[in-house]
Amino acid sequence: ETRGNMKIQLKFANSPYPVNLRVSGMGLLMPDGDLFDMDKFRELRESAGASIVTDSPDEVCNALGVPLNEAGIITVK
Repeated sequence: ETRGNMKIQLKFANSPYPVNLRVSGMGLLMPDGDLFDMDKFRELRESAGASIVTDSPDEVCNALGVPLNEAGIITVK
């Protein structure tokens, strides 16, 4: 199962620097290994205009436990 080439980037409204996330068995992980969960995403979306840009929205939504139409999850090819 090769999922290492998925694009999952956390972007902030006021920053040109995205944060690369990765899928693990527990959900999404930050580069330092900290868990990035639904609550953290929704909090950052509201407070900092955060969005997740991905070519695998189904994997991201499944990992976060959110619906496929969750606001702030942007699909790219």
